[in-house]
Amino acid sequence: MKMNYLLVIFIGLMTILCPKLAEAQILKWDLTSVPSGTGDGGASDIFKVATTINGNIKTDANNELNSLRRGTGLRNTSNGTRVSLARGFASTSTVKDGDFSTAINNNIYFEFYVSAKANNYLHANSLIATIRRSSVSAVDGVNPGLQWTYRLVDEADLSKVEDANYNLTNPFKNIGSVITAYDGSEGVQTITPIDIEELKNVQAGKTAFFRLYVWGFTNNTTNTFAVRSLSGSTALSLEGTVDGTLPVELRSFRAKSVSQGVQLAWQTISETNNSHFDVLKINGQKSEKIGEVKGVGNSQTVKDYSFLDAKPTAGINYYQLRQVDFNGDQSLSEVATARVGFDNNDLVAFANGNQVTINANADAKGTAEVMLNDISGKSLLRKKVSLNAGQNSFSFPISLAKGTYVATVISAENGKASQKFIY
Repeated sequence: MKMNYLLVIFIGLMTILCPKLAEAQILKWDLTSVPSGTGDGGASDIFKVATTINGNIKTDANNELNSLRRGTGLRNTSNGTRVSLARGFASTSTVKDGDFSTAINNNIYFEFYVSAKANNYLHANSLIATIRRSSVSAVDGVNPGLQWTYRLVDEADLSKVEDANYNLTNPFKNIGSVITAYDGSEGVQTITPIDIEELKNVQAGKTAFFRLYVWGFTNNTTNTFAVRSLSGSTALSLEGTVDGTLPVELRSFRAKSVSQGVQLAWQTISETNNSHFDVLKINGQKSEKIGEVKGVGNSQTVKDYSFLDAKPTAGINYYQLRQVDFNGDQSLSEVATARVGFDNNDLVAFANGNQVTINANADAKGTAEVMLNDISGKSLLRKKVSLNAGQNSFSFPISLAKGTYVATVISAENGKASQKFIY
């Protein structure tokens, strides 16, 4: 079978250890001894266990962890016979052509997952993969391509990873951008440095999943895709460090809505070379630095820190601490949340005689619009009011028939709340 495309991929992640350690291989697949053919341990295996596994990485008897596997959209056969490639782990696709979404929807990927042992932290620095695929070309303007992705899964949720609802709430995220993968004479090398904060400090109890999606097979029976070792090279490796060293040990990190904004508070149990904490506010997959708090440097006693976000947004606010050492190395905390503004429990509405009264408990001073609608959605009242932080009460003259009504308060500072009531 003809295979004339070679691609070497390097994906770098920022190092965050303190003190800084030399980069090492967390997992490595060396396939130089794999023969062409169909024998045990050959290129047609259902999965391939990493040939090198860091001593601080968890292993399991069933080889679920640390094994390279195919998604259900890839197979180890071609026209009913095993795919044959020396020094490789090869596959054909069940689907022709398509794009990234086609690969996602049809599970066309290679995958492995890894987890640190207890009291250790995984610091991923880079992914290196040597990829080989058959001749392919653009179809309907869509280039054949590759895309690395990842996600973190709590140990308690590992049984849910095949559940569609869980995958909606914890989807895979991209590592870098799409790599266009045409066939070439000898191949092409791409180097993609990236910065993924989630992968800088993966604690024990979380499992890191890595997937390499592939698409653009012009023939779904003979086109092949593989990771492969060249002479003296590694087919695939996850580079980084795994150890128990953390510059700062956090006891707690909390966020609480107060009248002045959102109060953040955290405690450290110990600190080593701690320069400062960056206070980050998270919006989707982006984070913004909103403040900086100086650290004590070195300590073996409990230290208390605080920061006030005076300009929170209405709704749920997400915060994270980025601890920075004197040498610039960094690590991230868990995320703390605080709701600012209304929720439906903050609103009470009722009618009495020829007036309606609306009580609203606001987190922040500002302006608001009060609305009253009948159950069909018809607008009966619309007024602008001023809000104070705390309890507010508004009464409006209106004659209502017996029935069900919906009162709503909308405020730029406090968000939106609605409450049904029966008169």
